Amino acid sequence: GRGAMQAARALAQLGFTCSMVCGLLLDQFYLPGAPESICGKFIFLTIQSLCILTVYHALSFVSELRRLLGSPSSGLDRTVHWASCIAGGFGWFFSIMFYAVVWFDPNFQRNIVQYWESRGYYFGLCQHLIHAPSLFIIPLDAALKHPHIFVDTVGRASSISYFPYFFAYGLWYCVLIVYNFSVKKAWPYPFMNDFKTPFE
Repeated sequence: GRGAMQAARALAQLGFTCSMVCGLLLDQFYLPGAPESICGKFIFLTIQSLCILTVYHALSFVSELRRLLGSPSSGLDRTVHWASCIAGGFGWFFSIMFYAVVWFDPNFQRNIVQYWESRGYYFGLCQHLIHAPSLFIIPLDAALKHPHIFVDTVGRASSISYFPYFFAYGLWYCVLIVYNFSVKKAWPYPFMNDFKTPFE
């Protein structure tokens, strides 16, 4: 019935939140290696995306739990449904970009994955556990959204209304990694070593 479906939505969001938190914990407390960075591992898109997704799914869980308990918050419901497009963008972006430009990079495999696995860490497995779940969670999250709220928020929002958020984030991240390079003389990802900058 309707109650069972609502309970499933709440449990799913709880599971999605736990998956993001587990990814953060793995990356922060199990995986070794400290990047040459002014902000530690936060220089990586993975950590930033996991933080964004953790907050999004946690708020989504609260939203669904309140509906399950009979005290829905229309403001929170609308916010998480509208933000689902931003969260989905980050979720697929950090997963797809990891496999597209990082995982298969020979330098990453040789200098990082093989290096740490030879020292007893399950480095490659952890990378998949961190980056792969969003490929499946994002479409599941979309399928579990309330259609009438989704249409009322996302359906009426112009696609260009999301553009400033992604543009601002991209600009901020570019400034961060270039400034980090000017200070530390290091890029966050091996494939970036081919870049040329005025700071070299």
